[in-house]
This record gives sequence, C-alpha cells and structure tokens, in this order.
Amino acid sequence: MIIQNKRLFSRQTAISRRLLWGFILFSGTSYSVFTISFNAVKFTQNPTSIVTETVMHHHLIMPNIYVCPNSQHSKWRIEHNYPDHNRLYRYISTFYGNGEDHHGEELNLTRFDDIPLDEFLANTAPNLKPLRCKFNMRDCPAPTYRLTRYGICQYYSFDNSTVSIPGPQSSLILYVAYNNSDTTTGYALSKSALFHDFSDQKHDVMLMSQSTTVLANRLTQVTLYPQEYTYLKPHCGTKKLDFFKQYTTEECHVECSYKAVMDKCKCWPPYFPIYKKEYPMCTFSEHARCISKEYNSFNYSTCGDCPKPCHDLVFNRNVEYGEFHEPIQRLIKKYKLTKRL
Repeated sequence: MIIQNKRLFSRQTAISRRLLWGFILFSGTSYSVFTISFNAVKFTQNPTSIVTETVMHHHLIMPNIYVCPNSQHSKWRIEHNYPDHNRLYRYISTFYGNGEDHHGEELNLTRFDDIPLDEFLANTAPNLKPLRCKFNMRDCPAPTYRLTRYGICQYYSFDNSTVSIPGPQSSLILYVAYNNSDTTTGYALSKSALFHDFSDQKHDVMLMSQSTTVLANRLTQVTLYPQEYTYLKPHCGTKKLDFFKQYTTEECHVECSYKAVMDKCKCWPPYFPIYKKEYPMCTFSEHARCISKEYNSFNYSTCGDCPKPCHDLVFNRNVEYGEFHEPIQRLIKKYKLTKRL
C-alpha cells in the first residue's frame, strides 16, 4: 500500500490521475468525518434506549370482541324487503366499491336513492345465532348489536373482566350459527363465514389489523399475548379526538379518514359518527360513487398529527384451526335442520 501511494503521488504519475485519486481520497475522508459527526450529534441530542422486560400478569384483561358476518347483507332479505327494486343484490359489490360487473346491465344507481341507507343496512343484515358463549366458565354477557363499516356486528364487552388462569377452561368459548342463505357480497370479500375483531377495553374502535378470519365448520382457536409499550417524549404524545374518548394512533387515523371522506363527498354514511350537521345522509349512489371510492383509496400518510401514545397496549395473536368436538357437531346438525329466520 505504501509503495502504491508513493507511485500515485510520484512525479512519474500523470497529473490528471493524481488529481482524480486525490479528489476521491479527500471526498471519502470528508464523508466519513461528516457521517460520524452527524450520528454523534444525533445520539447526543436524542439518545435512544430499548429495554425489554418480561412481567408475569396474574390477571389478564379480556379485550372487547366484535363478531361480524363476512357479508354485510342477506340476499334473501334484500329480495324480501325490496321487491320493487329488481336485482338490487347484484349492486351490493358496487355499493362498497368492489366492482361494477353486472352482466351487461345498465349501471343506473340513482334508481336506488329512494332507499334510506340506515333502513337498508338494518333491514338486510344477515342473522347470527350464538349457540354457546362462555367466559371464565360462566355465561357471556348478552351481546349488543352495532352498525359498523363491516355491517351490523355482535359486540361483546366484558367490563374489565380478567382471565385468572390462561387456558381453554377459563377463556372465551364462542360458537355462532350462520345461515348460508344469507350469503351475498359486501366490503369484506372472502369465503369465510364470519370474522371477529378485538380491541383494548379502554377503546371503542374496530382494529382490522387485529382481526381474525373464522372458517365455516372449523374450530378457530385464537391465543392472545398482550404487549405493553412505553415511549419517551418527544417521540410520543396525545391529542383530543372528536369521535373517540380515548386516544390511540389507530383511532386518530380512523377519525382523520372519516372526516376527509365526508368532507370530500359532502354526505354522511350511517356507520360513521356524525361530523357536520349540514351533511345529509348519503344516498345509495353517493355511497357507491364517492364514499366507498374515497375510503378504500384513502392515504393515511396524510394524517400527519397522529403521534404514538406514550403508553400503548397491543395484542399479538396466534391462530389455529381444527375440527369441532363431537357435542358441537351434534349441535350444528340440529341447527342445520331449522328454517331460516
């Protein structure tokens, strides 16, 4: 290396070559010094430390559960409740912005604008029948029904109940019957019968990132592992939200998307919180042409002011599928023989 350097800077080497290699050496040295100095200053001003601690929780709080049909609308209920609107069920996919293939039919969505959306969502919701629900080896609290972006869902709130002994004997056991004749299409396109979603009991928003698909005629076992995160200021924060009582980054993004979509379309879908009184309830065509289009393509990176909370609780999960037990098989056969409601 020393011999090569002597040759490089010797008088026998061409001046152009010496200038070129001198420039490369100077640039590399300068960049290295700048990078080291920049990282040193950055670490001094914003020191970062990651501490991982495993803590034994003797009482785990059960999260809230949403149970939603895969389809938001029942085909036979649409035909039964709206006989004057021929083949309305074919336009459900378009209503949620999933496609416009109608076998060559003329796409005239305004002919359905006389149907109030809140009544339409309620009158065409498929039926879910809880067969068995146990939590901590006791009967579950009675579910309430909530209108969401994913249809009318059963909502189970356990009011800060805890799981004292992790395991099947003390966890949530839920069996739900779903009528196959209710199957049509909607926002969630899948061959599964239903899906469930869970969230922290302190919060009241469905988190699709924490949803689990439940397969028909299969046992779905979900194991939840709560993880708590603590962030240091100024890398965390909070803000007051208009639609939700508690703050999380997800709720902040949801509220941002709701407001942006309603401001763009100048109307209010019934499953959104009321934003501005001057916005009327959307019609069928407005929902299909604007609400679904804007919501499905919304860019959450535009919601800049949504910091991470300084303390956050996240549920990691493990999902397994298996066969039903024999008692449940007999119960399912019994309900398969019943008439639809």
